[in-house]
Formats: sequence, structure tokens, C-alpha cells
Amino acid sequence: MLLKNPLQMNDWKFGSFIKLIIIVQILILILIGLKLNGIPIPLVNQLTGFIYLTFIPGFLLLRVLKIHRVGTVKSLLFAVGLSIASIMFLGFLMNMILPLLGISRPLSTIPLAVVLCVYVVFLSIICYIRDRDFESPDMIDTSELFSPVFLFLALIPFLAIFGSLATNFYHSNLISMLLIVLIGAVLL
Repeated sequence: MLLKNPLQMNDWKFGSFIKLIIIVQILILILIGLKLNGIPIPLVNQLTGFIYLTFIPGFLLLRVLKIHRVGTVKSLLFAVGLSIASIMFLGFLMNMILPLLGISRPLSTIPLAVVLCVYVVFLSIICYIRDRDFESPDMIDTSELFSPVFLFLALIPFLAIFGSLATNFYHSNLISMLLIVLIGAVLL
């Protein structure tokens, strides 16, 4: 089965690209709302926040700058670098400007969520204006992703995550011990 390469979102059709941005944006706002109401969802919060902060602004900036067809690795590196740099600069500006507007804790959850949401919407509008007509998606073959060897090897990082969660929340290191045996078996 062929799938659009998620590491080259800057080359996707604009409609598909913006739908994914909107879905992640709404999901992150729902998760922040749940967390503020005392209902945190441990693994989903961290994973969605990581994807949102690490990739979304960078891919939006790549589209704003009309950078296309640079390959998977360069596209990923540019997106991550642009995301981190722009969010750091945005945090700096928030820390300097928001206290002047009467917000005493500018880097708390609500001001950060509002400013990042406005930032992503602003970048999306600029993307629509500058780059709505570009489309050249790179397709990847997913048949290898469902092979037993790949699925077995992909189990290792997930066991590491669940092992640390089980140790922290339930004081049980059984999954971590199983992981050590599994890593030894893989090396054999």
C-alpha cells in the first residue's frame, strides 16, 4: 500500500496538509483542556505535544518559504530546526512582551497555548496565500512496515516507554526486566 510520506508534508497537496494541521491543533487544544480540568492522559499528551511542537511550525514555515523537493532527511531536519528555533524565539518574545500587557506568568499553560495556537493559524493563513497550489507528494511503500521482523523490532521502544511508566506509576519493573531479556534475544 502506498502512503504519503509524513516526513515530507511540505510537498503534500495543501488541502491534505492543512487538514492534518487542523486535526493536530484541535487535538492539542482538547488535551490541554482535559489536563487543566484534572484529566491528564499520560502518553497521548506527551506524544501529541511532541509532534505539535517539533514538526508542525517547521513544516508550515517550509511551505511559507516555498521549500519543496529537498528529500526526506533534509525536509525532516529543516522542519525540526525551524520549529525549535521559531518556538524558542516566540517564547522569548512572549516573555518580553506579555508582562508589559499585565500577564505576570507569560510562560504558563494558557498563554503558551493561546500564543502557539495563534502562531500556527497565522502561519497556516500565510501558507494558503503563498503556497496553496503546490502539490508533489512523495509516496512510501508500507508493505515492509507490517512485516513480522519490523513489528518485533518496533516493539522494543514501546516496551521501554511502558516499562518506565509501569515503574513510575505502579512500582513494578517487570516490563523493564522483560525488555532486557528481549534486547539480549535480539542481539543473539
